[in-house]
Amino acid sequence: MPPKDTTIASIVLAAGKGTRMKSATPKVLHHVNGVAILQRVLDTLNLAGIKEHCLILSPEVDGFLPFLKGKPGYQAVIQKNRLGTGDAVAAAAAIFKPHDIPTFSSSEIIAGDGITSEYVLITAADTPALCPKIIQSFVDQAIASGSSVGVIGMHQPDPYGYGRLVVNTQGLEKVVEEKDASDTERRITLCNTGVIFAKTEQLFSYLSRTTNQNAQSEFYLTDCFEVARHAGDSVFVFETEEYQRFAGVNSRSQLVEIEAWLQDQRKRDLLNSGVTINLPNTVYIDETCQIDTDIIIGANCCLLGNTTIGKSSIIGAGTVLNNAKIPQNSVISPGSNISNS
Repeated sequence: MPPKDTTIASIVLAAGKGTRMKSATPKVLHHVNGVAILQRVLDTLNLAGIKEHCLILSPEVDGFLPFLKGKPGYQAVIQKNRLGTGDAVAAAAAIFKPHDIPTFSSSEIIAGDGITSEYVLITAADTPALCPKIIQSFVDQAIASGSSVGVIGMHQPDPYGYGRLVVNTQGLEKVVEEKDASDTERRITLCNTGVIFAKTEQLFSYLSRTTNQNAQSEFYLTDCFEVARHAGDSVFVFETEEYQRFAGVNSRSQLVEIEAWLQDQRKRDLLNSGVTINLPNTVYIDETCQIDTDIIIGANCCLLGNTTIGKSSIIGAGTVLNNAKIPQNSVISPGSNISNS
C-alpha cells in the first residue's frame, strides 16, 4: 500500500468520436448492465481509491453536460486539436498545471478548478469491465517499484491488432505495434492495455519531449516510454491474465459482448452468495439491483434499475421488476410486471 498521504488522480480519455455506434448519444454514455460506460469506469477508479478525475472530452461536449452536472469531483477539459493519445493526455495540463506544459497542447477547461496530485492514472473511458482490485494492485506495485511510469500488460490469447510489450529484466524495453512487429514479436501475448500510471510531473515532462513525426502526424502516449528510457528511467510493467477486463467498446456488437460477459460474472457471484437462478442465460440483472440471499429467480426474468429483493423471496419466471422493492419472504407470481419508475 502507498503512504497514506499519497495523492492520486485519474485522466480518463473520453474524446473519441464513437462513429461506429451510429448514435447521437456519446459512445461512453451508452449503458452496460444499467450503468453508463463512463460511470462504470469512474466507479471502478473510486473503488480503487482514486477520487479525483479529469475527463478529456471532444469539442462536441453537449451530450456530456447533463452527466457532469452535480458532480464536483469530476473535472473536464476539451481536447481541441485531437492529435492522438499523447495530445489527449497533454490537454489535461490545463487542469494539472504541471511544470512542463506540452507546447502542442490546446485545451479548454469546462469543469473544475485544478488538481495537484503527485501521481496520475490514465485509462480509456470505453472499458466498462475494469476491475478495482487490478487497478489497486497495479498502483501499489508501481509506486513500490520506484519507477516514474508504469503500464498494465495483459496476456491476450489472441493478440492480433494489439501493441506488444517487449520486456527485459529492467522492465519495458519497447512497445511494438502489430504492423511493425517481426514474426517473433507477433508471437508475444503480453499486450498493451492503455492503462498507465505515472508521477505527474514526469508524465508531462515526457510528453513535452514527444513528437508527431509519424505516418499519422499524431502524438502517441506510448512514446513517453521511450522518452523515459532515454532519460534513464525504468518503465514498470504489471502483468495480468484477466484480458477481458480491458475490452473496449467501439460498436454496439462489442457493447453486447462485454455486457454478456459482465452478466455472467454478476450471476456467478450471485449463485456463489446463495441465490438460485433458473436458466441463468435467460435472466437479465442490472448492476444496480440489490439481491439478498436465499432467493430463487425464475427463468426469463428481467431485473432493472434500483430493484431490491429481500431475503428468502421467490421471483416467478418471466417477471419484470423495474425499481421495485420486494420485501423478504415474498412470492412474486410468474409473468408479473412491477415498476416504481
